[in-house]
Amino acid sequence: MFTAHTYQERRNVLKKNMDRGILLFLGNIENPVNFEHNPYRFRQDSTFLYYFGIQEPRLAAVIDIDEDKTIVFGDELSIDDIVWMGKQETLKEKCLRSGVTETRSFSALATYLQDNKKPYGTLSPSLSAFQQDLTDGIIRYFCICYPAFGTFYNSRRKAKRDQGGSGDQGNRGSYPCFYRNASADYATGQTGYPGI
Repeated sequence: MFTAHTYQERRNVLKKNMDRGILLFLGNIENPVNFEHNPYRFRQDSTFLYYFGIQEPRLAAVIDIDEDKTIVFGDELSIDDIVWMGKQETLKEKCLRSGVTETRSFSALATYLQDNKKPYGTLSPSLSAFQQDLTDGIIRYFCICYPAFGTFYNSRRKAKRDQGGSGDQGNRGSYPCFYRNASADYATGQTGYPGI
């Protein structure tokens, strides 16, 4: 890892080139060789590594330009992980080494993106449709890579519907349904998700 100042400067250059909005960075996940606990050697996404320098799976980060915030989303090691691997550096400590002071659990990412959606303006008539397609794509990605995200997101939509809201974004209908075996179904091409 480089110094925290290096990563902060890289993020500052990026922020200067964007006027507003939220920048989302998705880290990589571990890919199993033949079963879940036998993964290939982990390699972090290059963009995530460039701006944050954290070489850990199952992380995401946002740079909220309007709020001037940088947040890393990920989960700390469980007690089982610590028993198996011994004492490890915490996610909070790794983030401090890259100059990020705010961390949240991975499950909080969906809520943050949902609660902080901001319109991009009216540069072209098709922009809102493009923005919706992008949101749909991100949600589908998370559903496939992190089935627990799908369960969480669907429960949030159901709660919103129960309170009298639509639970869906815009007038495009509902998001694809999330189900337990999303990863296995994706591998066999049986996702049922249009466009994936």
